[in-house]
Amino acid sequence: MPQLRVHDLRHSCTTLLFTMGVPPATVQRILRHSSITVTTGTYVEVIEAVQRDALDSMGTLFAHMGDDSQRQLSSKLSSNGSE
Repeated sequence: MPQLRVHDLRHSCTTLLFTMGVPPATVQRILRHSSITVTTGTYVEVIEAVQRDALDSMGTLFAHMGDDSQRQLSSKLSSNGSE
């Protein structure tokens, strides 16, 4: 079994905080980093991954909304044509 360091736990905790949407300034205060640049620079990959996931979720939401809108429009057009 690999040895787990305290630093590894700290990094895991930070990754979870960012994944949960905790703002970088709050994470900075929790970690007691001297500046926000240290926090965002160290965890830039995590922050970018969280942003990509958020954008993917938005894309999925809009795709589903588009499907519903298309169905509603088709339904209206077909009902108007049959009157």
